[in-house]
Amino acid sequence: MILPVDKRDLPGDELVPLDAPHHMTPSRAEKAGPSSSSIAAWSLSSQDKAPRRPAPWFSFSAYGRAARSVRVTVLGILRDVVKHAARPESLGLLTSCSDACRTYDLSFSAILQEPSVEGHTPIYWAVINRPPEPPREDTPDLVTALLTMAAPLADATLSELRLACLQTSDQALFQRLRLSPAFAPLSGTEEIILGGSVPPDEVVVEEMPGDEGAFAVCVRFPLFQKRMRISKEVALEFIARGRLWSLKFFVVAEHDMRTGFKYYAPGTWVVTLALLEHSPPTCIDSAPHHCRPTPRSARVPIFACGGGAP
Repeated sequence: MILPVDKRDLPGDELVPLDAPHHMTPSRAEKAGPSSSSIAAWSLSSQDKAPRRPAPWFSFSAYGRAARSVRVTVLGILRDVVKHAARPESLGLLTSCSDACRTYDLSFSAILQEPSVEGHTPIYWAVINRPPEPPREDTPDLVTALLTMAAPLADATLSELRLACLQTSDQALFQRLRLSPAFAPLSGTEEIILGGSVPPDEVVVEEMPGDEGAFAVCVRFPLFQKRMRISKEVALEFIARGRLWSLKFFVVAEHDMRTGFKYYAPGTWVVTLALLEHSPPTCIDSAPHHCRPTPRSARVPIFACGGGAP
């Protein structure tokens, strides 16, 4: 156990007060402290050097609230635009929404592709509510404007576009959308082959009279053989009898899964007809026919296909 010991000063440890030298004696001003005028001068100079700013978290919070408010406003405007698709001021409202989103670092493309209107995207409702008469050439189309602003389109958006065209049985609009780079962009190889002077693929669908579900499709592929030899595939989609179809020509490769359970030697040219999404299953009885070239299509092969059951 350690006990406390009463320690006393040893001889020679006593403190003797001494007078400080004259040069270390504080002046009267130092004894009294700094005057109010000197404090004010220091305060002004310090403010000039480092102006006080609001805390960063405060400015970010205000910016975030403003961005969220803009987003809610844009969603409301888009809902109104697609509800009244025929209004002439719709395109101007879209431009204003795009500018506002750009100001607050919001992706207008992403907002257009959100299922924000009754579970669907604004683009879907623009197709559903599209006026029956085709737009004039001098009048921009709302659907085309939305596609341009929303590009690049996500797979879910493309699926909704197909569904909207299928539900309205609008084959003409569907083919026009297929020509849009935002909807069906060409591959790099086809873009170089076709360039800007070659006309696009053409599809004409004719539904036969009667209730047997028969239809015929006539297609025109520019530079068909050249595209097959280089790109190895030429494909298109069309709407007929309330279903979405895919017609595809391709060159068989080694272990090609596109041929299903059938075997074809590599290098064989194969054509397939298949149903796409949103289409109910059906039996098909089809036959290809190579039509005689006309002067208009002398350099372009034409393929016709008919058949089908309701």
